[in-house]
Amino acid sequence: TWKFGLAKLLKTGGKWYLHISATKTVADFDNQTVKHVVGIDRGLRFLATTYDEQGQTAFFDGKIVMRKRAKYQKLRAKLQAKGTKSAKRRLKKLSGRENRWMTDV
Repeated sequence: TWKFGLAKLLKTGGKWYLHISATKTVADFDNQTVKHVVGIDRGLRFLATTYDEQGQTAFFDGKIVMRKRAKYQKLRAKLQAKGTKSAKRRLKKLSGRENRWMTDV
């Protein structure tokens, strides 16, 4: 049921990758079975903006997130400038914390 198109062979970082484009025909959308439709736009200033078929819009502000990311950035800059063994140890401890927190948010 799949139709294959062009293929591209790439070497990146000592590994080989084969990218193949593929197409598949699917049945038309049946809007009679759908009860509720919501559109979501993700961004940085507003983490998410939602819009539904009833015309209601909701905004989720990203101000708190931006402040916390700025705090992490200042802390990293301060520790990197210090350059001591304990600062490097602290940087290692902080390395994935912001990413885990952002994923959770």
